Amino acid sequence: MQIGILGAGNIGGTLARRLAEHGHSIFVGVRDPASPKAQAVAGAGVRLGSLAEAAAFGEVVIVALPLDAALAALPALDLAGKILIDTTNAFGGAPAGFGSAAAAVAHAAGGARIAKAFNATPWEVLADPIYGGVAVETFICGDDPPAKQAAIQLAHDLGVVPVDVGGIASAPLTENFARFWGLLAYQAGYGRGFAFKMLTR
Repeated sequence: MQIGILGAGNIGGTLARRLAEHGHSIFVGVRDPASPKAQAVAGAGVRLGSLAEAAAFGEVVIVALPLDAALAALPALDLAGKILIDTTNAFGGAPAGFGSAAAAVAHAAGGARIAKAFNATPWEVLADPIYGGVAVETFICGDDPPAKQAAIQLAHDLGVVPVDVGGIASAPLTENFARFWGLLAYQAGYGRGFAFKMLTR
């Protein structure tokens, strides 16, 4: 699969490396391809360039920018009809006029086919999703079946267990889950080395 990734931070860089390992062709788009952060993700199967080049390259485009940067960049990109996987979170609350980061991203990327994924999964889990011999889950939601299926397939490739939590109306729940994880990691002192696991009988 040809995948464009917008952003080379912890999430974008981790997804680029892991998905390239699974045979996907990756193009990472950044504002400054010469920056040390961007250069750190370059390698086998990973190309670097502008945000517009990454958006044009990808059959699937992954938004791995901070929310404010994503909302500034997306309107200038040609994403009509593209599958767009939104990994953003609104840690300070959803932007005014929107119920979630996902709704704001969908508005900014007019015409794109949206699925929400990997936003409630820390980059350390995406890098190594096995805890005690067991794979950790990731939540996926969206109203467009092909977009959701693409996100589910990428989750399988990463080795995380995809959990379909319904339509894009569920995005605020996954975003709040990410905020709760952050509270435990930073305010409650658990650090970044933990993950949640669903248990069933």
